[in-house]
Amino acid sequence: MSDFINKSVGLWTDYWNLTPEEIAEINPREVQKQSFIFDLIILEERSMNMANAAVEIYGVRFDPSLLPDAVSYTH
Repeated sequence: MSDFINKSVGLWTDYWNLTPEEIAEINPREVQKQSFIFDLIILEERSMNMANAAVEIYGVRFDPSLLPDAVSYTH
């Protein structure tokens, strides 16, 4: 699991197998925008993977009585 979380996926242009010629045809602002969007998606995916791993590791042993006695924590 940690290998996947720490693995670099590279640039969005690599992900979509864009050639230098194809990239050159794209407006630089669009390239930057797509890079930011791609990075956000990868960050979200890694965050979800880490959260799922935490639930798998700690979820079974977690005792709800450890939470404060507040409705927002238990519902």
